[in-house]
Amino acid sequence: MRCPCGNPKRCLAPWVVPGLVFISIVVLLPCLWNWLSPAGAVVRYYRGIEFNQWRGAGQRRSIDWFAARRPQPLVPPDRFSMRWSAWLDVPETGAYTFAAGCDGGLRLWLGSRLLIDRWEEHGYVPGGMQANLHLEAGRYPLRLDYFDAAGPARIRLEWTGPGIPPRSVVGVPYLKKRWKDP
Repeated sequence: MRCPCGNPKRCLAPWVVPGLVFISIVVLLPCLWNWLSPAGAVVRYYRGIEFNQWRGAGQRRSIDWFAARRPQPLVPPDRFSMRWSAWLDVPETGAYTFAAGCDGGLRLWLGSRLLIDRWEEHGYVPGGMQANLHLEAGRYPLRLDYFDAAGPARIRLEWTGPGIPPRSVVGVPYLKKRWKDP
């Protein structure tokens, strides 16, 4: 291959295009695959504890998250909020219990029903907030709002019911991405 710069000993041009193709395949393809995959939940990040300013979005395979620092580069380490949106596949009809633990405020909806409403700053208590309800087998829109006022941030949502062992984290394979909030 001829060197476009005229100095074949120093020319990198023949390596630039193959290098960019390789980087695209190795780095960008897995990211694209994750975004196109239906598994998990969509998480939106905001500055302020009342969803004041949108700062980005991401995805998680489960609702079990801890951060000693900032959750994302554009989000401050304190005084931020997060909104999780997903479809929840309920495998069997029966009685279910949802238990949430977090160190900040939390609201949990299943469909249009508000299951947990504790929008106040408090210390982390594993499974400290619970809701019991009867569900038919099927798919439900799930939305979880969370805020952290100060210090390390922690949130965990567990559930149990027919076919679901006690203290199971809500996650894949029962969570499917939902881009629109319920």
